[in-house]
Amino acid sequence: MESVFPVGEGTSVGMGLVFANSVIFVFDAVFMFPGSDVQWMNWVSVGGIAFCVPLLLVYKSQYQRLDLDTEPIKEI
Repeated sequence: MESVFPVGEGTSVGMGLVFANSVIFVFDAVFMFPGSDVQWMNWVSVGGIAFCVPLLLVYKSQYQRLDLDTEPIKEI
């Protein structure tokens, strides 16, 4: 939540949940089709992890709220 500070927590969590549930729905909807091969799901999972882990390692977070809360109060 620190990374999206000006945006409220409810908004950012809500958008994340909608996106995640949409992806899970599409991923699981394959089971509705009879005779579909689901072996590709393992490779999609491995590929998703292989794609996301390097992105998480290079992500530089900025603690804007912490910086705002810890800066000294300026006198007027």
